[in-house]
Amino acid sequence: MNREHRRQNRLKWGLALVGIGLLLGSLVIFGGVLVFRGLSPDLQDRILKRIPLLEILLPPTGDLQALLPTVVAPTINPASLLETVAPQTPFVPTPTRTIETITAPPSLTAAAVLPSATARPVASETAAPSATFTFTALPTETSIPIPATHTQVPPTFTPTFSGFELLPSFTPEFQSTTVPSATVTLVLPTETPVPTFTPSLLPTFPATNTLPPAPSATFTPELPTNTVIPSPSLIPTLAPTNTPFPLPRSYRVQGRLSWEPQLWNNCGPANLIQAMRYYGWREGQYEVGAFLKPTQADKNVSPWELVRYVNTRTNLRAVSRQAGNLDLVKQLVSRDIMVILETGFYDPEDPEEGWIGHYLTVTAYDDTQGILWKLDTLRGETNQYYPLIDEWWSHFNREYIVVYPPSRHEEVMAILGPDADPTYNAQHALEIAHFEAGRSPQNPFAWFNVGTSLVALGRYQEAAQAYDVAYTVGGAEGVPYRMMWYQFGPFEAYYQARRYDFALALINATIITSKENVEEMFYWRAMVEAAQGNTTAAKEDFLRALAYNGNFTPAFDALAAVESGAFKPPEG
Repeated sequence: MNREHRRQNRLKWGLALVGIGLLLGSLVIFGGVLVFRGLSPDLQDRILKRIPLLEILLPPTGDLQALLPTVVAPTINPASLLETVAPQTPFVPTPTRTIETITAPPSLTAAAVLPSATARPVASETAAPSATFTFTALPTETSIPIPATHTQVPPTFTPTFSGFELLPSFTPEFQSTTVPSATVTLVLPTETPVPTFTPSLLPTFPATNTLPPAPSATFTPELPTNTVIPSPSLIPTLAPTNTPFPLPRSYRVQGRLSWEPQLWNNCGPANLIQAMRYYGWREGQYEVGAFLKPTQADKNVSPWELVRYVNTRTNLRAVSRQAGNLDLVKQLVSRDIMVILETGFYDPEDPEEGWIGHYLTVTAYDDTQGILWKLDTLRGETNQYYPLIDEWWSHFNREYIVVYPPSRHEEVMAILGPDADPTYNAQHALEIAHFEAGRSPQNPFAWFNVGTSLVALGRYQEAAQAYDVAYTVGGAEGVPYRMMWYQFGPFEAYYQARRYDFALALINATIITSKENVEEMFYWRAMVEAAQGNTTAAKEDFLRALAYNGNFTPAFDALAAVESGAFKPPEG
């Protein structure tokens, strides 16, 4: 009897100890989860790189595509949408233009460079790809003073030609895959090989901003030596009004350049430091980051915030635009003007990370190798071939930030040309995105850029439809879920189009994937709530946005409007 009693006691004690152990284990696990989630994001990241299994301790982020409702109504047709958003005023066509023969001096031993000219040709709607085009070469009037640090390059001349304007609008069937070309031959002395210039003839769409042609003039120049013919661009551009100066074959920014390794999620401030330090700015990354993103976990600093910081808190100046191209980047770099690109990025050292947004500070280019050099705040100075950097740049509508001293403002504006005007720039960006969506209708980034450009132009209904298409093309990849951490055009488009339910679905999905670390999410959710009349929830979300970033002025302004009764929802 005593033996049986002792056995039962041991069993009871054993079960009690197991229960206590399970309870303590649960408390340890629960406490461990809380402790791990309470660590700073950079420390979490370092731990996860060593022990990936601990990722189960983090809250689920979800997949944006899986969280979204069906966004496109059956009546939306991408081809017809392209026709709807295309600019309405066509370029004025002319039948033919032929290039004037220019004879090189006997001393010429290299191919002649033909940069862009000031006058814009007009196209024949019926011209065949093999047609001959006649041009009158114009003298290049360089109105921008070249700093003393530059090697003076003799002026060069070009036919008044822009290839994309020489074909009618692309067909809705998106069959334009081969770029035809027309050949223009320069006659050189017999002892010198004859160089040829082969521009690209690309399909186009009519522009709303038809620029007046520059007055033509006949001029027979001497061609410079040791220059090369630049490769024609594959992207249509509006005819610039300024005349770019001749570009060297390769160039590295002269002077003080230093790499700034970024702190956690501090890509924007770190790149801004790299650019400003070139001009002697001494404030550090901590100070700049503390203003731009007071919450360390904040995943984004937008270009407009970087520009605002420079223009309001430093003795420098900055401007951001979209629709950039590599020739423009070269123009800036070769004049020792700092330019930052906002691009998509795949880290080769961390391929499992997937697509992220990233800033890059350009330092040099080399046309011989087709390489752009940049200071990457993650990896130091790196380089990429032109096609790859342009592809990644296109993920952000080719947005760029120019940082410069106030004394060079007129020079920078002259280099930007008509793109210095924000409305013109938005129209230019739309034309490029429109072309690329027509050329590659399954490219979600192209459609996203169409939407972003339409938002900038205030065409919200069409922008919302373009974003609808962006979210449905591209197969399993589609729009990366992190895209909404950096670009907020869809929120504005759906809000202004009064598609509140889908706007909220998209915003709430992004709040999950970003782990609530992007203040713009709460700002746009508050805007929708205010438009729906839910002022209590709107005030709470505006305050959440300001808790993440007290310098996010749009939330201040909107909160004040709601509290004063001055808030007005979009008109139906």
